[in-house]
Amino acid sequence: MDLQSWDSKIKLPKKILRRYPAYELYLYGEGSYAEENRNLVLTGIPVLFLPGNAGSYKQVRSLGSIALRKAEDLDFKHHFDVFSVNFNEELVALYGGSLQRQTRFVHECIKVILKLYKAQDSAPSSVAIVGHSMGGLVARALLTLKNFKAELINVLVTQATPHIAPVMPLDQYLTVTIQAVPSGASPEEYSVLAYLV
Repeated sequence: MDLQSWDSKIKLPKKILRRYPAYELYLYGEGSYAEENRNLVLTGIPVLFLPGNAGSYKQVRSLGSIALRKAEDLDFKHHFDVFSVNFNEELVALYGGSLQRQTRFVHECIKVILKLYKAQDSAPSSVAIVGHSMGGLVARALLTLKNFKAELINVLVTQATPHIAPVMPLDQYLTVTIQAVPSGASPEEYSVLAYLV
C-alpha cells in the first residue's frame, strides 16, 4: 500500500516533536478527498482513532474509508475528518509509563487537531475518539490528566478495551490508571464515559 495515497502526516509543533519523537499524527484520506485536503482546509467533524497495543495507525483505514463512502452518499453534507495517531506499534499493554506518555501525546494531538479548524465560522470545539483495545484506555486516561478538559471529547467509542483490569497486570501503572478514571471522574467526565461500548 502506498501510504501517500491515503494519509497525510500532520506537522506537529517542535515542542511536541521533541517531547514525543517516536509518535506521529495522520489525517486519513483517499482519492479526491485526499487531494482536496492536502492543504488541511478541513470542514468535517474531527474523529481521532487510537490504535491498541502494538497496533498500527493504518488500522484507521476501515473506519475512514466507510465514513468517506457514507459522506459521498450524502453529497458531503456531513462528513468526518478521520485522524489517526501513530504510536510506533509500542507495547503499551506491558508498561504503564508508555500508557502515560501516549495519553499526554493524545492530549496534544487533540489541541493540534482543533487548531486546524480555527479559521472556520463554526469551528468544532471537540473531537470524537475511537479507541481500539489499549487505545480506548489511553482515551479514558485523558480524564486523569491534571489540565485536561473533558469537553474536548464529544463522543468516546471503545472497542475491546480492558476497562476493568489489565489483561496482564505486569505493571502497577496500568492498574492504577485503569482504576483512576471511575473513582475520580466528575459528573461532567461521566457524561463522556457514558458513550463507552
